[in-house]
Amino acid sequence: MTTAILDRLKANYLTQQLNQSSSLLDKGMFWWVVNAADVSKKLMLYDTQSGLLWDANPGLVTISSLEDGKKEASAMTLGKLKGWVLPSQSELWIIAGKNGFPLHSGSNRRIQEQYNWLCSSGKVDMDNNSLSSSSSGYIFCCNRRVAQQTAEQFIQFCLNQQWDLISCENPNIKPLLSSFSSTPKLSELYPNIDYLRARLPQLESAQFTDPAKGLWEFLGMEASTLTTDGSRARNPAQDVRDWNVAIDFGTSSTVVAYSENGQAKLLRIGVKDFWVAQQPKDYENPTVLEFIDFQALLHAWQEEAYQP
Repeated sequence: MTTAILDRLKANYLTQQLNQSSSLLDKGMFWWVVNAADVSKKLMLYDTQSGLLWDANPGLVTISSLEDGKKEASAMTLGKLKGWVLPSQSELWIIAGKNGFPLHSGSNRRIQEQYNWLCSSGKVDMDNNSLSSSSSGYIFCCNRRVAQQTAEQFIQFCLNQQWDLISCENPNIKPLLSSFSSTPKLSELYPNIDYLRARLPQLESAQFTDPAKGLWEFLGMEASTLTTDGSRARNPAQDVRDWNVAIDFGTSSTVVAYSENGQAKLLRIGVKDFWVAQQPKDYENPTVLEFIDFQALLHAWQEEAYQP
């Protein structure tokens, strides 16, 4: 197998993982942000609706003034991020009122049973949303660094920062991004190999483990590599058949025919779903061919045409 094809399979696998993780991320309201190397310690709280990051461990230490609260926030480097600030009154009030907010305890919208929290314009009473311009209180800082990012962009940011995400709703399930740090199994990496090459169906799980099947691409691999998930190699010579193949490469369409056990058949090419009922149009394929750089075409063909 060429490096280019293997790289493409890995990229396809990572794209699938990113799509799945993004979908799961959007389904949850709150996620704990943790270090990937130590998921037991909560660093930040991520609100998927606002895109704001919050201090996961706001200390219950009374700050004597609003000015001191702002200085305390700006000095924070939680998660190795700069830009920590006191939230606005509405940001503080809204997050404390959301269902599933993990730091809510006590009556009304109290945070960790306390009602007096500083915002960017003063102290908010979390019992009635009243604002006092000059009072002491606690600080619950937020960061707007990722507020405008999509789920995919935020996940990429987390991976770059070596963070992982734990569901606040289901904390016992595995961390959301753990699959990115582990080496994928062969049966996870290779199912799309024929689809990427020629839009053939995705390989079923039996193709990897059935003693009568296996993959040509695995021939020559170390036995220890194959046995990690029970995958099997197959010699391509077992599948070579002395059958005729005819290709009518026309100016407007192409038709491929072949013989199988003495029976003539037509081949469907480029069908999106090989499991749907066959139709006549499946066998006549529109053809457009233009060689702009033949040497580049030849190089690409030799680079990827590895299967018999």
